[in-house]
Amino acid sequence: MTVMLTPDLITSLNVTDSDAYVVALNPDGLVIGSAEVYGVTQTSLAVWGDDTETAEVDGALANENVSFQLVDGNILYD
Repeated sequence: MTVMLTPDLITSLNVTDSDAYVVALNPDGLVIGSAEVYGVTQTSLAVWGDDTETAEVDGALANENVSFQLVDGNILYD
């Protein structure tokens, strides 16, 4: 899945750290996508799905909730 991070969203984040990024997480806390957000006006975030050919869960499962967090330096926002 691709999630667009529009200019209005990027502006509302008010990031301060040059390494700030947004992560997508599954309910177990597995990082299933990320995108840098400092110094951009718009970007996209790829949310990876699970590879059903492997035994381990390595992405989002079908119909699974996805949450997002902003990592801005030492600060983590839900």
